[in-house]
Amino acid sequence: MCSLLRCGRNITLPVFVLGFIVLFACAAPAVPEAPAPHTDVIHPQAGQNDIYDLSYLKDRDPAEVDNSQLPITPVDRLSLTGRAPNSVDIDAFRLTVSGLVENTLDLTYKEILALPSTTQVVLLICHESHVDNARWTGVPVSALLDKAVILSSASEVTFIALDRYSRTLPLDVAKRDGTFVAYQVNGETIPLKHGYPLRLVVRHMYGENWVKWLRQIEVK
Repeated sequence: MCSLLRCGRNITLPVFVLGFIVLFACAAPAVPEAPAPHTDVIHPQAGQNDIYDLSYLKDRDPAEVDNSQLPITPVDRLSLTGRAPNSVDIDAFRLTVSGLVENTLDLTYKEILALPSTTQVVLLICHESHVDNARWTGVPVSALLDKAVILSSASEVTFIALDRYSRTLPLDVAKRDGTFVAYQVNGETIPLKHGYPLRLVVRHMYGENWVKWLRQIEVK
């Protein structure tokens, strides 16, 4: 039950007023709803309604779907969202890890490729929009955070794209096994339109969190 204090003194309120405050001020926060469907999606037309058409899963929670028996979506069948940059100067490109860390990282693309990697088949569901199931390869975010040495006060991580799109995840989600910075899809370099040079992959979370064209990781 809530207690009301002003300048250290208890305030006595009528029962009906107190009940009103308890109901509205102390209620548990609402559970976040699924994100709104994308409005700028391009679905590859070739082969629709074949084995690669996973649209029947588009209203499912990715955390509740077993994708182990699903077909691998070919790269040319991956759905398109967002507007890719015209080009990326890979020699000048850097992935920065900053914020509440002891060591700010400023990694080149070659340095990222040299780090220990993981390869996982991860299901991407953009709510009520499209579904892909591809094999992604990249560097675990946990490895990058360990390299930067996060401070004990950190609680969340923001991922920022070249186009300034960003998503913030709780620290425990950012550090778990299925969250990594991908540079390959189905064994080939991620195409520019799908997030080259780096794309965040987040297992069991909606596609809006899979930040394309990733350039910065900020620990908060």
